[in-house]
Amino acid sequence: EYWNRAAQRIFGWAEKEALGCDWETLIFKKESLPFREGFAKAREAGAWMGELRALSKEGAPLTLQCRASLITEDNRHPDSILLVCTNITEAKRMETQFLRMQRLDNLGSLASGIAHDLNNVLSPILMSADLLPPLINSPEHQPLVSMLRDSARRGAEIVQQLLVFSRGTETPRHSIEVGRLIREISLIINQTFPRNIRLAQACSDPLWQIMGDNTQLHQVLLNLCVNARDAMPEGGLIGISAANCEVDPITAAQYPDAAAGSYVLIKITDSGQGISPDIIDKIFDPFFTTKAAGHGTGLGLSTVLAIVKSHGGFTTLSSQVGVGTEFKIYLPAALKAVTAPATAEILPDLSGKGETILVIDDESNIKDLMRLALTTHNYRVLVASDGAQGLAIYAENPKAIDAVFTDMMMPHLDGRLCIQCIRQIDTNVPIIAMSGMHDQQRALDKMGEPKLRFMLKPFTVKAMLSILRESLSSRP
Repeated sequence: EYWNRAAQRIFGWAEKEALGCDWETLIFKKESLPFREGFAKAREAGAWMGELRALSKEGAPLTLQCRASLITEDNRHPDSILLVCTNITEAKRMETQFLRMQRLDNLGSLASGIAHDLNNVLSPILMSADLLPPLINSPEHQPLVSMLRDSARRGAEIVQQLLVFSRGTETPRHSIEVGRLIREISLIINQTFPRNIRLAQACSDPLWQIMGDNTQLHQVLLNLCVNARDAMPEGGLIGISAANCEVDPITAAQYPDAAAGSYVLIKITDSGQGISPDIIDKIFDPFFTTKAAGHGTGLGLSTVLAIVKSHGGFTTLSSQVGVGTEFKIYLPAALKAVTAPATAEILPDLSGKGETILVIDDESNIKDLMRLALTTHNYRVLVASDGAQGLAIYAENPKAIDAVFTDMMMPHLDGRLCIQCIRQIDTNVPIIAMSGMHDQQRALDKMGEPKLRFMLKPFTVKAMLSILRESLSSRP
């Protein structure tokens, strides 16, 4: 009976089109049950307020904050219901994004703690796998060692995904050519994906360069392409394209992590089954997966989100069931190119020359295996179970100790304070800090200590010997 101009703007129906029509059929369609329940309460109680979902004339989904009031004639007989609707679609979308980011942040704190403990568990497994081969005489048992090593490494990779997701792990950034990155991913797709998956690649020329971690961005594109492949079990088309773009302030305001500026836009599309509206807000949540058990960790998209965010970019997603999905990755363009440093050559001889090494770690398994590995490779080893004990041992033998390994997170006296105290005794002794969390490396970098190196847990025996040999060789 009445349809004002605001209703025309919200729903798209002109007044002459709406008047006389059945409101429930015109606006709510498949979402009519909550509408009927709300009106029933309004008839009984005289008023009702709540949220309703509706569709515009063009079929766009709307979220409405509605207030229904019963209008009665001469205060006795119900005459009509006045429904006042406020369009809160955009506000709900922003609220969902902020809640998602808050949920990820809370889970991130939990993931960091889990990752730290898992790295302490995986470190002795990985070192044991390196020390076992010479002790096994039976050739048929050697594959078991390889299986042990591979499983530990896979576990370590999952832990690293957790750390990247939880805190957007920062690594050194270098100038990256996006076109080359896409060509590398395209090569993997062509060589490893099923033949019924076709690839369409397009890059505008020239593309701006970006600053980033090549390995992490490689993982972003590969994760999205693998998801696209899995969405097309019967085959289909994967599209990868890149172009320069400018994001204006109005567009940037629509996304929590976006800022206006110059970006390289990477699009990854598929012609798969699409993502249902019921779950599209959940797919970036860690451990959420629609894949069968054993076919995914549920960390792929949450890792994508964390890596892109750590690079100063943002991600958008659009999908339609039965049509396909499109991910857009916006990465800030670099104004100056920085050349990646040359990779240091690993010294061929990793054995010691009788040097004395102090190992400080509260995890007995790690401490004992490090002692075994170092002793096997011609080092003398002193061990301590915490920072206080380690400092006491060093204070007693300052001239006899050639290098120090210390864990960063220990009771009584943590690694950072232990390092500072050792430096008060000797400013030149090489110190190698160990931790399962990249955050510790950033804290050490702020100390500005040139003779301090960092080793991320879990690590192999070869990695430990390499960094030790390098540290000893750089002594004055």
